[in-house]
Amino acid sequence: MDPSAKRDIEAQCGRLPVAYAVYIDFRRFDELCDLFAEDAVLNLDGWPLEGREAIRAYMHSRPKTRTTRHAVSNILIEVQDATRAIGTTYVTSYRFDA
Repeated sequence: MDPSAKRDIEAQCGRLPVAYAVYIDFRRFDELCDLFAEDAVLNLDGWPLEGREAIRAYMHSRPKTRTTRHAVSNILIEVQDATRAIGTTYVTSYRFDA
């Protein structure tokens, strides 16, 4: 694989956890849901949300009194080929329910 193409994939994939954190923290739920494929599964501590629309419905049901801040770090993207990459990210989540 061309090194430039690999760097581009790494950058695009590395943006995902940062975008997720910003979008959820600032209640930009439609943009957050657009990060997921139509048939995505988001597993929240053993409670799977199946499909983008289920994820969207859950996000919009979050209490308006809940404030979160997610700190993401140690983002490692390992490009497998032109269509696959494996990513690992550390996340520290702060939550306040008024």
